[in-house]
Amino acid sequence: MILSPETIAFLVAAATMAGCVDAMAGGGGLITLPALMAVGIPPVQAVATNKLQSCFGTFGACVAYARRGHMDLKTYKWPIIAAFVGSVGGAWLLQRVDPSILAGLMPALLIAMAAYFTFSPSWAMRIAMRGWA
Repeated sequence: MILSPETIAFLVAAATMAGCVDAMAGGGGLITLPALMAVGIPPVQAVATNKLQSCFGTFGACVAYARRGHMDLKTYKWPIIAAFVGSVGGAWLLQRVDPSILAGLMPALLIAMAAYFTFSPSWAMRIAMRGWA
């Protein structure tokens, strides 16, 4: 697939906006995934591309937090293992779903996730309300 300069500019703009959103509050994938699908990238490849770029951002943030001493890696051992197992399972499942079904489900899933992030209290607020902060 050869992308036109306009398409590349659109994707760069979407990626830039997603990076800013991710840095402030997370959820940049709600921008990049629809943008990738809007330019004709099939759902499986769009999800894979979105997750790969997300890994780079998350890895960079983890390194920065660890360097500043904000992470105790021993505490995160099991969540890291669970995330890895879930990622492998999700990738396996994604390859087995019919792309036409995935293309039909994707808009509904993105809208549901956007609604959840919009209308639910933030994780930090829930922790503050419980008195853990």
